[in-house]
Amino acid sequence: AASQKYLRIRYSIILYMYTLFYQASTNGSTVWRHMMFEFPQDVKTLTLDQQFLLGDAILVTPALNEGQTQVTAYFPDAIFYDFETYELVSDKAQDVTVDAPLTEMPMFIRGGYALVMQDASTALCMNDLISQPLNLVFALDSNGEASYSYYFDDGISLNSLEDNLNATLDISYSNDVVKSTMTINNPDFVISKFNGFGDVTLIGYTDAVKSAVLTAGGKTYNLTSANIKTTSNSVTFTGLPADAIMSGNFTLNINQSDSNVDLGQEFLP
Repeated sequence: AASQKYLRIRYSIILYMYTLFYQASTNGSTVWRHMMFEFPQDVKTLTLDQQFLLGDAILVTPALNEGQTQVTAYFPDAIFYDFETYELVSDKAQDVTVDAPLTEMPMFIRGGYALVMQDASTALCMNDLISQPLNLVFALDSNGEASYSYYFDDGISLNSLEDNLNATLDISYSNDVVKSTMTINNPDFVISKFNGFGDVTLIGYTDAVKSAVLTAGGKTYNLTSANIKTTSNSVTFTGLPADAIMSGNFTLNINQSDSNVDLGQEFLP
């Protein structure tokens, strides 16, 4: 059960991992990363050998000893959220004891980074993910911001870099605005496996949200309370109009106060 769970997690963040391997092949960065590379000023990270970063956005602290059900994770001076519950785990440099039962491996999302995730609950291979939309998960840092740049190609061609047959997806959140920009680097390239977006989640967002306005393709769409799900530490916008954002380009403006102004076409799921 544990192996199956984490294989599915691997598939759910496969575009993030694909981007990490792209970065490794073009600029020499590492996929599995010692913490000192991301936090060189923190001398405590120099001797850590039982936890690691997957790229720059995900911290992994596995239980390595027989019978161990808890681990002491060291968190540098940054914000980290639980990968599954989105709860805040640490916002300063400190050791934190976290549960690590037999079937669980503690994973954490670093504040300031944005993950592209897909529903991999039934995925057995990459082809099973083709029909799944991209869910955007923004883990906010101490400034209330998050961003990341993703690399796309067709996943098959051997000359994607040489012939520039690829695209870049830049996603960001700051000051109540979510932005997504898809840049096609060659007009001959078509992202045949891109199936638009699903949910947009902001982790670490605690303000009350009344509504939001999606702008895409020259049109605006009002998202009402039916499209907004909140917890004590996050807000999720659901049911985005798929046909409006298939290009990968949109802006989502979040309103924290009631507004009855008709800003465009109302969209309900």
